[in-house]
Formats: sequence, C-alpha cells, structure tokens
Amino acid sequence: QLGLLGVTLTIPREKEGNTWIHYLASPLQHWQIVFGKCLPYIIVLLFNYALLLWFSHSFIHAKIEGSIALILLLGLLYTMAIVFMGFFISLHAPNSLQISRYLILLSIPLFMISGYTWPAYRIPIGITGIARLSPFTWMAEAFREVTLKNLGFYDIWPNVLAMSLLLIICLALAFTFRKDRKLLDYDRVKVNNTSEYPRRV
Repeated sequence: QLGLLGVTLTIPREKEGNTWIHYLASPLQHWQIVFGKCLPYIIVLLFNYALLLWFSHSFIHAKIEGSIALILLLGLLYTMAIVFMGFFISLHAPNSLQISRYLILLSIPLFMISGYTWPAYRIPIGITGIARLSPFTWMAEAFREVTLKNLGFYDIWPNVLAMSLLLIICLALAFTFRKDRKLLDYDRVKVNNTSEYPRRV
C-alpha cells in the first residue's frame, strides 16, 4: 500500500510543483521517462521486500521456507506490477489529495477479499472474481504456498502466470503515456489565438 501510494503521488507532485513540464519538453523518449520514474521505486520496494523478510525471519522468527529464487521472483513480479499500475494512476490523477483519499479507501476492502485474512472459498464467487484482478491476491496465495508449505514452482505456476499477465497489462497501461501534442491547423482561420471557430449561440 505504501509503495503504491508513493508511486501514484509522483506525477501529481510534479504537476503541483510546476516541474512536470520539464519532462514533457525534454528530449527524452516517453519510454525513458516511464522507466526513469518507475525504476527507483522498483529498486526501493525490492530492498524493502528483502529487508522485511530478513527482519521477520531473524527477529520475529516467522516461518519462511521454500526456494529463495521463487520468493524473489514473486517479489519482483509483484513490485513491478504495483509500480507500473501506480504510474498509470498517477498519469490520470487530478491531484495528490484524491489519490491519498481513494487509495486508502480501496486498499482495505481489497486486502480483505484477497483471501489473506480468511479462505477464499468462504468469500462469494462474485467478490473473489474482483479480487483476482488484484496482483496482491495472487501474491499472497503464492507467498503462503512457498514460505509456509515449502512448495515449488510446479505448484504455484498459475499464480506466476497470472502475475506475469497482470504485469504486462500494467506495463501496457503505463506506456499509454505520450509526449505527443496536438498541432494547430495553421490553414484554418484563427480566432482568439486558436484554430477553432467560436461556437454559434
């Protein structure tokens, strides 16, 4: 939740500080801006993921078994999906206040219906269908299977596939960002410094 909130506040903070225009006017390609904005968050969230695992295992003595490679793979897929989804939300958010308000409001029900707090088979099918659209649902399920039951890739490959598909969707949504601007039609008559005729009343 904190990672998603941090990413979604990126562009609104730039717009509110009147610095976003520097990116739009820069010679950088749109994909360079997307990766440049998202890469620091991916690195920081992966570090935070590893730090939490180490702290939970070393100091709280939480049971963490299974393949380290699988645990890191799940963390990488989940982190990247969250960051690119946050960047897409950030593109279309009007201001940082609305992001903070609505993300916190939505995070609690999404957390509750993910199957993390109680078994998914006890949740109505319609609600679980909505929960399957969230990367956290697949992440929480696969993480439990690996760390608590010591299962391998063969047992969680549907979760890895679902998270990979969600990552591709989130990446495609993030790349809807364009620097292109609509050029004025100089062949048309200009009225009040625009290329459009005034609307007849």
